[in-house]
Amino acid sequence: MMLHKNLLQMVIANWLNSDMVIIDTETTGLAYNAEIIEISVIDMRGNVLLDTLVKPSCSIPPQATEINRITDEMVADAPSWREVYPVLMDIIGSRKWVGWKSEFDARLIVQSCLINGLYDDLSPAQLLAEQERIHGSQIDAKRTYSEWHGEPDRKRGGFKRQPLAAAVQQMGVKFQGNAHRSLADCYAVLHVLIRASKWVAPETMTMAQIRNSLPIVARYETTAGQALFNAMEESLFSQPRTNETPDGWQLVPIEPTEDMVIHGFESKPDAHFSKQEDWDAYQAMSGCEQAAHRAKLCWSAMLAAAPKQEQNQK
Repeated sequence: MMLHKNLLQMVIANWLNSDMVIIDTETTGLAYNAEIIEISVIDMRGNVLLDTLVKPSCSIPPQATEINRITDEMVADAPSWREVYPVLMDIIGSRKWVGWKSEFDARLIVQSCLINGLYDDLSPAQLLAEQERIHGSQIDAKRTYSEWHGEPDRKRGGFKRQPLAAAVQQMGVKFQGNAHRSLADCYAVLHVLIRASKWVAPETMTMAQIRNSLPIVARYETTAGQALFNAMEESLFSQPRTNETPDGWQLVPIEPTEDMVIHGFESKPDAHFSKQEDWDAYQAMSGCEQAAHRAKLCWSAMLAAAPKQEQNQK
């Protein structure tokens, strides 16, 4: 099994054993005047924390109804977004939340607030803080699953982003309800993650497995990426053990800790969370340069998150 699949399984297993929640929305469309018309939240045990239709400030376009089967008549007596939003934020609290293309759900949550005047009385600083609370707590399950699935994207590089319907089929999951309804999609995401993780505990991944997987990873990386992994392998397995750590080296656990894995995974450049200058520089790189850059960022982040241990003094 490829190294990146093992690492992502550990990350997903951590999600499934946490207090994180899964959120899915149905909307009046995709544009910047669209609103949420249904939202569901479940925890990682499948308990329903919120499941409600939402009455929008406008009529639902026929194109949206064709996809999600939600009509104006169905939402006529539903609560407004002003009523639903405080309930949602009480559920999220300080927790992280997962969604399939969660950046879209986060945008629609903020967008629905703006359209319905929930931010009208906030100062610019308060508005930014509220938006950061929503965007900063989301994790994209689509991106993580797609990288775990590992289908190369020959045109754009990296891995092809998998639609939820494709992931459901790939993992043999059956929808509980109707696809493109928020609760059914929440359950679909949960069961896709469960199947993908296979409930692999981090401690079951040995360094021998990591070493055996390195040549497989090299096939999906660039020459620069392969050289970096070769250097990592040499540093892990070929250096003689001494009581002194040479300059430029540091002591790390034989098996990466969960914190190291998470920091390594989250080090990947992101349009929403990276500094603008860092993101612009990353976008300007070629596909080969991006792959090598991601590998270096991952390695640096894992080293920085490694537990510190005093050297033995004799």
